[in-house]
Amino acid sequence: DVDGNGTLETLFAAEGAAGEARLIAAASDGTAVWTHDFDVPGGTRQWNQPGLTLWRTGHFRSTEYEDVLVQLMRGSGGTGEFQLLDGRTGALVWTRTYGNSAGSSPVLRNAGEAQMVVYDWDGDGLDEAVNVHPDMFYVVDGDGDNLIDRSIYNGGVFAGGSPLYGTPIVADFLNNQTDSILFAGGYSQLGLMTKSGVDVWHTPFIYDNTPGFIQGVGDVDGDGDLDLLSVGHPSSPGVDTQSRFHAYDAKTGALLWSVNLPGRAHAP
Repeated sequence: DVDGNGTLETLFAAEGAAGEARLIAAASDGTAVWTHDFDVPGGTRQWNQPGLTLWRTGHFRSTEYEDVLVQLMRGSGGTGEFQLLDGRTGALVWTRTYGNSAGSSPVLRNAGEAQMVVYDWDGDGLDEAVNVHPDMFYVVDGDGDNLIDRSIYNGGVFAGGSPLYGTPIVADFLNNQTDSILFAGGYSQLGLMTKSGVDVWHTPFIYDNTPGFIQGVGDVDGDGDLDLLSVGHPSSPGVDTQSRFHAYDAKTGALLWSVNLPGRAHAP
């Protein structure tokens, strides 16, 4: 409900008259509530090319309506940009190209280009956006500032190396009524950290040994806490002739069981 009128809207991308990318908020009858054009190409975006990548809504500035956090790329990888749109009108509120804050890491990344989690990270009643892409953990507030910065790069969170391209999953993985963040879907390491970016557990850092799939979450062993379902593991690092399906205890990272499956593994 981006405009706070009590009904849901649908947000979708289109191509403007001049070929520019356009985001449309549509009411339930299909009429446009608002449109916003971006100075990047519209249409079906090709992988690693400029255009709109992702957008998500959240109560970033008010509990009365939702704003829209848009991610776009101006070129190939490393050209990401965040833009926050007013959910009521589609007007631009702020834009930024940086990801992690200056001085927070030896490496500065542009705005994240992958999936983020939107929820009330700091308990203030408003939403924030959590990023771990490509190797930086930060939380974007509704005013456009980072509330926290932690470098995942070079063992900054998980020991062993620089895991890349994870996707954050937030849940009570520790089964203690607190939120923790899973670094999921990276191709060299799987790990759990506290909401403040402190390592809880991690698998060994090994290239091409962790599948580039986001793990499933559920209680598979019926003990009352969460587990992780992870498909597409190779039989050994870089060997993808057979796929293995792993189940982990989410609280400890312990391997519960492993099953061989037909088909190729996926550890890009």
